[in-house]
Order: sequence, then structure tokens, then C-alpha cells
Amino acid sequence: MAFASPPPDVPPGVYKQSCNGESMNSTTLIAQCTDFFGNKKWSSLGNAAKCKDIENIDGNLRCVIDKKRGNNNVGVDWYDVISITSDVTKNNVETKVWRIDRPNVWQETTPYPNIKFRPGDRVSFNAGGCAQTGRSGASWDEYLWPQGDDAPTYYAGTAYIQGVTGSSGRRIGSLLSCQPFLVTAPHPGEPPDRFLSLGYEDNNYSDNGYWKHDNGQRDQCKNVGPAWVEVTVVSQVRGGTPVTQGTKWSPGCKPFDLIWDTDNEDFNGLPLNPQWLFQLQHKGEQPDFGDTCRSAFPDSKSVDYTKLSQECTSQDPTTDIHYVFFGACSGSPLQGHLNWMIATYQGPVWWEGISGQHPGYPQWDNSLYDDDYNMDLKPRQGAGLTRSGDPGKPHPPAATIHMEMDPKEGVEQMGSPFWQKWQGNILSGGALSAKGYDNAPLIAMFGGDHGLYGVVTGLFGLDADHGGFTELHPIFSMAVRTKRTVNHTVNGDKILDHWAFFLRNYGSEGGCASSGLHMWHSPTGEYFVQVPKPQGVTALKQITDRQGWAWDKGNMSTLSFVQSKDWLMVKVRPRDPWSPFGADGEFTAEYTLPAGKKAKEAPAPEGRPKAREEERESKDFSASIADPAVRAKFQAAMKAPPSSAPPKEKVSIEVSPEVTTAQHAPGAAGKGQATTTRVVADPARQQRDAQLIQVMQTYSKDLKVEVPANPTSKATIIRSKPATAPPAGEPPKPQPTQ
Repeated sequence: MAFASPPPDVPPGVYKQSCNGESMNSTTLIAQCTDFFGNKKWSSLGNAAKCKDIENIDGNLRCVIDKKRGNNNVGVDWYDVISITSDVTKNNVETKVWRIDRPNVWQETTPYPNIKFRPGDRVSFNAGGCAQTGRSGASWDEYLWPQGDDAPTYYAGTAYIQGVTGSSGRRIGSLLSCQPFLVTAPHPGEPPDRFLSLGYEDNNYSDNGYWKHDNGQRDQCKNVGPAWVEVTVVSQVRGGTPVTQGTKWSPGCKPFDLIWDTDNEDFNGLPLNPQWLFQLQHKGEQPDFGDTCRSAFPDSKSVDYTKLSQECTSQDPTTDIHYVFFGACSGSPLQGHLNWMIATYQGPVWWEGISGQHPGYPQWDNSLYDDDYNMDLKPRQGAGLTRSGDPGKPHPPAATIHMEMDPKEGVEQMGSPFWQKWQGNILSGGALSAKGYDNAPLIAMFGGDHGLYGVVTGLFGLDADHGGFTELHPIFSMAVRTKRTVNHTVNGDKILDHWAFFLRNYGSEGGCASSGLHMWHSPTGEYFVQVPKPQGVTALKQITDRQGWAWDKGNMSTLSFVQSKDWLMVKVRPRDPWSPFGADGEFTAEYTLPAGKKAKEAPAPEGRPKAREEERESKDFSASIADPAVRAKFQAAMKAPPSSAPPKEKVSIEVSPEVTTAQHAPGAAGKGQATTTRVVADPARQQRDAQLIQVMQTYSKDLKVEVPANPTSKATIIRSKPATAPPAGEPPKPQPTQ
């Protein structure tokens, strides 16, 4: 006589303190558990007998691997509760789902070393729930898609895996458009495994947590409990194709994601010659910014970052816009700039002109020009270039990256001969000549039609105010080869390269931008200007014709030379790297090329690039003033010279001829991370803008324009919740594997 097997024993655990009606259905535990709001709900846990710690987490049975003790300030007994909700192996492929319930939201970044990733893994994210932000009024916000006040900037969960997800602290909502992420092989010397870090965006973490639940603004957290994150990892178990080394590209998934070879960063840890992902996928073809991204700009002062991440770029570029010179900044599609990161490019450099006073322009409107010096660089293989233009007009491919810098921000402090000559062709008594300037000598000085070969570092972005062309603005450093001499001997060739360079850690973005200074901070306190060695040389014999200048006696820099196999660098170390500094200089590098070898020259450019449509951040407002006397007074007020900071005292720097060999460890770009700028106030620019606003307000009735009392130079940031996004408390749906 056969007897039925007795039901399996219900496993022990603290879950019994808040669950009842527990039973086993084969290997699955079923129980009715109390959720975060005190309601009862049924929950299940597979393979329960194998779990050592079964707990009820917000009404769900979890096999807990790790957790941290909370307190009254946090609002829950336990937080950072880590469990594995699924672990399935099929056809030699393992799919494991890690879950973090109640993630830490009271600090910027939290590492989770238990959750590791191996080369070849494919990683996807999902998240939901809400968290207490501590602000006044309804203060709970969705963790993934916060919708309340300040939500575009704060109150969202972030995630980071080194070398996998890009720069640290990216919103999980932005990552969803790029997954799954491929875990690549680490660089030499890096740990073989990567691990997860989560974070939270806020400006005050002291009152965050999971205490005193409310529905949140717009009822976004109604009936929604604490936040959670799930990380799905798909791994090859055995017999799979190993991860090949190849080119280790930085993370990217959208057309306007800027990517680079992480094994080929510059010595500042910055991307070297980065390109758009679209270019990599389309054999160098330039993407069209307007056609691809325009829907993310509801108007000329707003950016919808959700649409931007879905259609254009996953990298969350920052904005720098102006309150508009009362119609002068065109705003197509944004009245200012979209900035990605600081980057370095190589190629021929041409002088273009000054977006300031030009011969024949009405002298009265000089104060509305930004007076930027404009140059162009032709990047290798067109890296980073875009098609751009106004709606309804042709969008031809670009030939160069546009480059700008304000001469009042240090150019007038340069002391070496090349840069002094540069000023001499432009400046008259330290300012623009009232009669304009002659562009021809400047074009010739920068190599005429062929340009001067250069290496330039600057803030890489798109001038969205003028259609979306690529630019380095501001320029942080530049080195141009002003002369090359080759002397032939029976023992080989002697090559002499003469370089002029400058480097600074600050700069603004001109007239159609805010009144802030973009600051470049090096984590080591050292900065490098690097120039390539001639191909084929076997030795750097000596450095001659050395000279250097510091732009501010109060923040001196030391200059020295270091080299690697392919590069020669000027190392600049300021006394205070957190404050504005600048330095410039010149030198001649002498190299030896063995007999039988010939120096390789890059092919000459096909000629000077076609001039771009001129940037004018001004228009003749006085034409709308009917009374000639009032018009004359307005023109006189506008002709007043703009405020500028008092000049610093520049000093000569002793530069040693010694050259040491550089030992370069991977920096931010080598880890797939971008380096961005820190924006600080520029009192001189603020005073200048205040003067202009006051003049415009005084004559607003005569000009027939409305001048706001407190114009803002901040873009309106929108992060619309995708229509396809599930409710914040809904369990995640399975993610497809690739």
C-alpha cells in the first residue's frame, strides 16, 4: 500500500514574526505577510529550504544575503537589504537577479562589493519605489522618475560600475535606455572584478530616509513603499566565446554619445580625439544634431532630458545658456551651449577671427559682443564633427571643430614671443582697436591656408544657440608647432620642432552663456600640455629656447618636461590648482632620426576651411528708438566699456632643460569616465551683465522691449516620465537578454 509523502517542513526564519499562513508547495514557500503600510499580502519564495535567512521585506519574502541596521533617523529597522530573487542557468547561460531593497538614500554614493561583475557579463537595471527627501510639504519622491519640485536636479537614484556605465552617479532612469551593458576586460593593474555602486541625488542628505510616508507631490508615491533596485546579470557559464580585448571603447549607446579608446587617453586623463558613437557605427559619417535631438527642446530655454536620453545621448550633457541679449541669441534649438566633457584633439589649427568689433560695425553696440578669439581645428578622421543648422535649411557636414576663448581671461597676460605677437596684431593699448583689426597677419601667423599643427584641450560641446555645431569652448590649453627644421647628416636627420603653448584652468563660454567661469580641476594638482614626437625618431636630444610665463604672480606655476614613447609633455603645477591660474611659453625640441629613415609628415590639409556664418550676439536696438536725442543717449550708454577684472601681474618662470620619463597610470578617461567642469561665479562678468540690463531697463519703453527685473540664465530642466514606464511600485517585468 503506497502512502503519500509528507509535506516538506516550513523553513524557520524571522519572517514568521510578520507573516502567517505559511506553507510549502514543493520547494516554494508561501505566506501571507504584512507590507510597509500594514496590509496583508501573499508572497512566495522559491527554493526556500536552501535559504539561511528568510525575511519579510515590505510584504515580500526574501532570501537575504546581507543587510544593514537602521535607526530612528532612517525610518526602517534594516536597509540595503541584498537578496537574489532569481538564479537560472540554461544552455550554459546563467541569469541572476540581484535585488537591493531600501537602498541608502542619505549619502551620495554607496558601494556594494557583494555584487560583482566579470568580463563578458551583460548587466541590466530596474528600479522603483519611493524615498523620503526631507523637503517641506509632501516630501516623498519616486526613486526612478521623481516628479516633484527640483526633481529634474535632485531626488533620483543613481548607479555606477567602473568602466561599464560611464561616469559615476548617472541616474538609473538614464541607464535604462542603454542596457544591457557589456562588462569589458579590465586594464592592466585593475581588479579583475567590477562591483556595483548606488547613489542618490540631493543637496541635503541629513533628513533623507524612509520615515513618515506621504503621497508625495502629484500623488507620485500614493500606495508606494520604499525604493528598490534590481540588477540582472547574464553570464556565460562555460564553453562560451571569451571576451576579446580589441579596442576598449568607453560606454555609449546613443548617436550623440561621445566615445573614445580607453587605452588612448591623454596625460591629463582626458579623452583623446573622441568621436560620436554614430560615427563609429556609420564609418565616420557625421550625425545631424537638429534632426536627431530637436524634439528634446520644447523651447529655447528648456531641455527634456528623458527625451534626450531616449533619442539623442545617454550622457546627460550640461547646459550653459544666457538670459538672452533681448533677442540677440537666436536660440536654435537652445539659447546657449550643451557641454559633454573636457577633451583633447589633434590636428591643424587655423585662425578665424574675433566675434567682437569689426570694421564697419556700429561702434555703439560693442558692449553686446563677447569679443571671443575664434579658431578652428580639423580633427583626425572628422572625430566629433556634426551636421548642424537651423530648421528648414541644409545641414552640410562640418570641416572643423570651432574653438573660442575670451582674451580678457588671460590672453592679455601672455608673455612669450609668439603669443605677444598674437596680441600685437589685435590689441591696441590692451583693448580692441576702435578701428577694428587686420585679420590677414593673424591668418598668416597661424600658417595661412595650411594652418599650424596643434594639440588643443577644451570644454567639448555643441553651440546649440547657432544650430548645434561642435566646439571647444572655452579653450583650456593649446600647443601649436610654429616651425619644423630638418637637418640632414650622414648619420641621420636632426629634427627641430618649435612649439608655443599655453594652459589655464578657467574660462567662460561667451555672450550666449551664463556669467560663470568653467573651472578645470586636476585630481593630482598637475596639468599637462602634450605634443607628439616626430614618427620614427629614436631619441630626444635636448630642449632649447625655453621660456615660460605665469599669468598671476599670486598663483605661480612650475614648468618642467616629461616624455613617453610617443609624446613630449610640459608639466604645469600651480601653487593653488583650485584657483584660476595660467601659464604660457615656448621651446624647441631636438630629435635624432637614424640614417635610412625619413621623417613622416601628415598630409597637408586641402586648404583653409570655408568660413562659417559669422556669430553675432548683437543687433541694432537703437533703430527702434524714434527720438534722435534719446537714441543718441542710448548709444552712448551702450558704448561704455564693459567691466573687466583688474589685470594680474605676470612673471617669467625658469624652465629646466631636464626631461624625465613619465609613468602614466590610467586616469578618468582610461576608466571610461568623463571629466566635467565646475562652474563658479565671475564677478567681473556679473557686473558687466548688470550694467547692460540696467541700460536696457532704462530705455525699455523707447526700445519697445520687455526687460525682466531678474532675468535668469538657467535652463529649465525637464525629466518627463516615459509613457511606457510602469507605476513606481509595480514589480519589474523580465528583461530580454542579448
